Parts: sequence; C-alpha cells; structure tokens
Amino acid sequence: MFVEQCENFERIIILCQAPADIPYVLILYEKYRENHPISIYIINIEGMYLFLKGLNLSVEYLTLISNKPTSFKNLISILSARNRINQIWNDYFSNYNSGLVFFFSRFEDHITSSIIHRFSKSPTINIEYISHYDDSDYFPKIKFKSLKIRILLLIYRFITNVKFEAKMIGRYPEFPVNNYTIKKTKLSFNLDLVSKYEYKIKLPNNQNPYVLIFISPCECTIFDSYKYDDELLKLILRIKQLGFTIVVKGHPRMELPSCIKPNINFEIPSYIPAEFLQTCDFRMCIGLNTNAICHFAKNKILPTYSVMRMFKPSDKSLFEVNIKFLEKQSNGEILFINNYMELEAIMNNSMVSIQ
Repeated sequence: MFVEQCENFERIIILCQAPADIPYVLILYEKYRENHPISIYIINIEGMYLFLKGLNLSVEYLTLISNKPTSFKNLISILSARNRINQIWNDYFSNYNSGLVFFFSRFEDHITSSIIHRFSKSPTINIEYISHYDDSDYFPKIKFKSLKIRILLLIYRFITNVKFEAKMIGRYPEFPVNNYTIKKTKLSFNLDLVSKYEYKIKLPNNQNPYVLIFISPCECTIFDSYKYDDELLKLILRIKQLGFTIVVKGHPRMELPSCIKPNINFEIPSYIPAEFLQTCDFRMCIGLNTNAICHFAKNKILPTYSVMRMFKPSDKSLFEVNIKFLEKQSNGEILFINNYMELEAIMNNSMVSIQ
C-alpha cells in the first residue's frame, strides 16, 4: 500500500482537522515514530491540541494553527485572510523540501486546502488523503450554484489560490482532491490504541447508574433553534428523574449549552476525544447527531442511542441525511429513540438489569 512506502520519505507531516481525526493521527504516530521525524499540525481547534499535548508524544513539532474570523463583506478582512494564509505557509511549511503529508477531509477547511495545494507543487512531497468521515453519498447535491455561492468560491480562491468546488449543500468549500496527484486510502481503527491512550474519568461516588451523554449547542441547519434548548433540558431532567447520574461531554469546539449545566452531575473536559474515554462505569451512551457516538455503537462498547428524532428539525431533508450518516458511520449499530415512551422503557429495562 502507498502508506507503507513512507520509508522512502524523510519526514511525516500530519494535518489534524477535526476531533475524529485524532485516533488516526495516533495510528500514524505509532506506525512511524521510531524511524521518522513527525510533525503534527492542529487546524483551529484548541481542544485537540490540548489532548495531544497532554500525551507527551515524541514529535518534532506539535503546533496549533488558529483561524481568524473573516468577514467576506469587508475587503480589508479578505485581504487580511489572504495574508494570514501566506503567513501560515511561510511560518510552518515553506522549509519542507521532502516528506509525506497526511490530511483527513476535503470539506469546509480552506486552511488545510491551501497547504495541500502548495505542497502538491513539489515533486518531492507526497500527499495521502485518509478519508474516514467524508462519505458524501447521503448529502443533497447543489443543483444550481447561486450567485452567493459563486462569489464565496471566488473569495476563497482569492484567499488560497485553490479552485474550490460546491457540490453538496452545507459542505463547501470542497477541495477538488481529484484534480491533484493525491493518494486516497483507508486506515483501520485500532482498539488497542485506545487502551494505550485511554482517559480515565474520576466519576463522583453515586449509587445511581451512570449514563454518558454527548451534547452540543444547536446546529440551526438541522434542529429548530427556537425549540432546541428547551427540548434538551427536558431530556436531561427526565433521564435524571429516571434515576441516572448524568455525565456529559460537550463539543470540542462549541462545548456545552449553558441551559443544562446546573442540571448535570459531572462534566468531562470537552477536549477529550470520545474514542479515548474510559467507559467501564457507564450503562449506556446517548447523543443526537454527533459522530462521536458511532464509535461506541460500531465497536459494541456500550448500548448507544440517538435521540435526534425526539427533537424538532429545521430542515427535514438535512435531518434525515444526518440520520443516514450516523447509520453508515456506525455500521447500522446505533439505535434511534423516537419518543419519551421508548426512552423510559429503555432506561427502565437498564435499571432492572442492574438489580
């Protein structure tokens, strides 16, 4: 396989774009750390940087590259964004003369796209695209590019020199990976890696069973923002009334909605990737549309449920797309709860199994 040819290259350069990339970053680290200098660049999410930094990895560089907000209605802001891209390249990547570069997603990440675009011009740099969540089969296609989308793509091209695409609703700018000499491959998830880097949770002493819940602020393109917080609070209070200890982990970038904080028993640091949580004390795992819960379902670590259908959608088609995406990512192992009657039956059965 192409990845195994890495012995021909002097350096390994890994661009970590999302929390779900971290297990694969560590797979690459374990594979190549003994014979190759490794540099890991975290794109824009401080939590990922904090987690990897806490592992004390033996790497050449472990660096957080932050994005700065850009107003596309402001010419000065657009020029500043272009200068920022050039500065990132000059500060971190311009001195690489050879190596193997890994990245994980072609969607909605103009910083990584600009870096890959520039690396692709070097004949001594090889690029590997490890796609583990970029499955786009279920996302609705853009049938007609509006003037707004066309202008946005032109601005991104001005900033990065990348001729981006917009093929799917809500998933642009898209890096045109097929226009480059880039090898696409898959990596198998390694459960042994999880045990090596496992994060041990110091839960409060409590006689009630623990339930692990993944929560993030409302995604307005999927859920009704006017109903979301109320529905979320109602869910948390009902699970608590059923006799469970509420253990919550927020989104690594957006963290937790403030409305639920007074009603939870314990909060896991949001920057800890779901895949590395110690789970032996939990009875079940619950989430909405987060990809994090797929790990527990697919690997049959915990009984795992999505409560998406208990929330009001803002866009029914995107809502159903997300459900299909969860089913795909979990190999069909996630169970969907439709209403409070089903929720109470599941949790009551879990209580009975404890006794």
